[in-house]
Amino acid sequence: IHSNIGDCLVWRDRETAEIVPWLAESWENVDATTWTFKLREGITFHNGEPFDANAIAPTLAHITSEKTASSIAGNFAPIADVQVIDPLTVRLVLSQPAPWLPAQVAAWFT
Repeated sequence: IHSNIGDCLVWRDRETAEIVPWLAESWENVDATTWTFKLREGITFHNGEPFDANAIAPTLAHITSEKTASSIAGNFAPIADVQVIDPLTVRLVLSQPAPWLPAQVAAWFT
């Protein structure tokens, strides 16, 4: 159901099981607690609004909000801050190392 509603920043290739670009064209583990994602240009939401770095923080806030009571919120607990570097670059600052973050992003984070 999830993949019919939204897209993820990265995706797990069904044949190779490798993490591959999707809404993000690239990503980098800058250090143990920092990940940077470069977003694809020209993506829009269903209502025509642009998908850009400014869309990441509210999406993440919605997933992790106690009010939303999302069953997947705990998967994103290490993310302490979302920083917009430029319209197509977002940095996720973690409270602890999470080398598995791209795999979690591939599964859930749109």
